[in-house]
Amino acid sequence: MSEPSYVEVYDVKSCFCCVLDYLLQDLTCECRCRWKVKSKRLERDVEKHRRIGEMAERRRVELEEELDALKAQRHGNIQQFEQLRKQFTDILVATPCRLT
Repeated sequence: MSEPSYVEVYDVKSCFCCVLDYLLQDLTCECRCRWKVKSKRLERDVEKHRRIGEMAERRRVELEEELDALKAQRHGNIQQFEQLRKQFTDILVATPCRLT
């Protein structure tokens, strides 16, 4: 067998480079497609977490409002209890004790 000429070797290298370029373009396209899919999935995840965060914030505000209402109700109940205790004490003091 004879040695291939420079032109033949160059053509094989050239052809190999063309095939390699084609495969790389195909891989690049595949990578871009995967990246787009992953990017969209991540965007959906971010949107989902944002909505969950907003719902948690609304619930926190609702709970704070409930807590404030309960504190106000408790304060009113304490005042009412103190008034009733004073009235009861006044009645006990005003009523003579009869032991028979």
